[in-house]
Amino acid sequence: MHLVTGGSGFVGSNTVEYILERGDEVRIFDVVPPDIPGTDLLERAEYVEGDVRDRDAVRDAMEGVDYVHHNVALVPLTKAGDRFWASVTIWPIRDENGELDGYAKVTRDMTDRRERERRLERQRDELDAELDEVFARIDDAFFALDEELRFTYLNDRAAAVLGLEESAVVGRRIRSIMPLNEEFEVALDRALESQEPVTVAGYYEPLGAWFENAIYPSETGLSVYFRDVSDRVERERDLE
Repeated sequence: MHLVTGGSGFVGSNTVEYILERGDEVRIFDVVPPDIPGTDLLERAEYVEGDVRDRDAVRDAMEGVDYVHHNVALVPLTKAGDRFWASVTIWPIRDENGELDGYAKVTRDMTDRRERERRLERQRDELDAELDEVFARIDDAFFALDEELRFTYLNDRAAAVLGLEESAVVGRRIRSIMPLNEEFEVALDRALESQEPVTVAGYYEPLGAWFENAIYPSETGLSVYFRDVSDRVERERDLE
């Protein structure tokens, strides 16, 4: 039995492939399973999840092993001994006969880029949280649609009025979720095409109420604010 540490990486997986082609049994020891396109190593080799820094995990992985092929990548360190984020590119070197002669590796320091990405992720998460808070404070029922008229957001007020759950409708087209009257459907299409705000009021039979809808277009879709105006309509009728 051969044990290949780091057997899920580029060099390790090639080592595993070579040993398997010889007809020997292989056990892969790595923190993640192999996922190399075009290979089926998980079907032909045993995989044990573990970290070489974990003595017990290594001891268990060594059971019944005759040979060890140590291919665990070193943690990238600067000359001062500090860790850094690295992008590693490895490619095979072959001799004049096309036989594998070794590998070449280039390591690039990606720390600054990774820090920028982390800052952007934090800013995005903070913005999402702020938007959720703003939407939650909106008194009107409110939902957002993308350019294909699929739900992207539904505030609590809208969910209560329409009898929907945000998790169940996000990503689905509004026409497949709820019946639309003609006036409202035309208003949605007009707002999308003209990129101008549209206001439409009408009776919504499924809920037995009159609603006023303010539809605001954007580059990413539509924002729809609506409120029940049944009492106002009744008062206006009484005054006629």
